[in-house]
Amino acid sequence: MNSLPPEDQPSGEGLVPATSAEAEADAGDLEDPHNPVAIAHAFWVSVIAGEKPDREFLLELVTPETRAAWDFDEVRRHMGNRGLVSRVEGSDLPGVRYAMLLDNIPARNGVAAYRADGDLLAAGTIITLQWRPEFDSWRVHACEPRYVPPSELPSP
Repeated sequence: MNSLPPEDQPSGEGLVPATSAEAEADAGDLEDPHNPVAIAHAFWVSVIAGEKPDREFLLELVTPETRAAWDFDEVRRHMGNRGLVSRVEGSDLPGVRYAMLLDNIPARNGVAAYRADGDLLAAGTIITLQWRPEFDSWRVHACEPRYVPPSELPSP
């Protein structure tokens, strides 16, 4: 961060109130499979939308090694009312990213739109994403209350 000019450095405020348009711009192109936020968003929406999770679609978003282990109904219960942040965090490896689902995001005028601006200390769930070159896309490897370290991920 020190290489950025002061005006481009994060404020360190964590979640900063924003309009829906600002939060969407922060997330990037949600149709781009090269954008890890797009895959995390598709996973999140497919789990929570409708009467039940869209299992068939969700199985296309997860790593092949984990397909048999997913209980999307349980993931839905665990996600509850959590909201997806608009940026992902990196790891020591370039092919691993983490997206956060946060608890108790307060709504303003009925909309809980915020942009991430700095480190957050909050209760939540972590979506672990892995770049999979054989699919030319990111895939969800885990959705749990911890960061899955790169050493526990399959070799792509």
